[in-house]
Amino acid sequence: MPRSAIVDLSQPLRTGQPIFPGDAEVVITPRGTHDTTGFASNDIRMGSHDGTHMDAGYHFFAAGMRLDEYPVDRFVGEGVVIDLRGAPADSPVDVDTFAAALEAAGGVGAGDFAILWFGWDEHYGGELMWKNPYLAPGAAALLVEAGVTLIGTDTTNVDSSTDLSTLPIHNLILGRDILIVESLCNLERVGAGRATFAFLPLPIAGADGAPTRAVAWWEK
Repeated sequence: MPRSAIVDLSQPLRTGQPIFPGDAEVVITPRGTHDTTGFASNDIRMGSHDGTHMDAGYHFFAAGMRLDEYPVDRFVGEGVVIDLRGAPADSPVDVDTFAAALEAAGGVGAGDFAILWFGWDEHYGGELMWKNPYLAPGAAALLVEAGVTLIGTDTTNVDSSTDLSTLPIHNLILGRDILIVESLCNLERVGAGRATFAFLPLPIAGADGAPTRAVAWWEK
């Protein structure tokens, strides 16, 4: 497989990057330099849900799975990119609209990953970043009923980011042991339809969530 066929879906981590309100700031501080110590190294401070990251059930449920309890093959598999571009800001995608987009992408089955392509990575760090569209509960239920094992999105939240009172999509998805990956990017390089994905969270012991390197490719 040529390297050009692999698409990086991860937002770079950098000091001062956008974070969810209340999360720890991302701070990357040089500790050693080639001039002072003969090698380069950094101290890294960040939250478990900064940048492109994965949520496990323990994020919302005390009895939920933690990321390090999953075998690594749980993070690699086939999935479908669902084209939801054009969804209005700060609004839910209703069941009928989502069902049509899901059908146009080829549908999903048991074990698939479902990747929501809103085109919202273009607003990462901008004024619309926290006014993301999101699925209505009935639309998300279609994915749960289909048996998907992971839902990814190029928004910073699978729920509304302006109404944090209930977070129904997090509760629905994580309550069914479905993993969440937020803040993806570059889905336009994959396009709607089927591809293979790897979402590899850092192996942090007891993690409720972790920064994640996300890539996509096409099987020959």
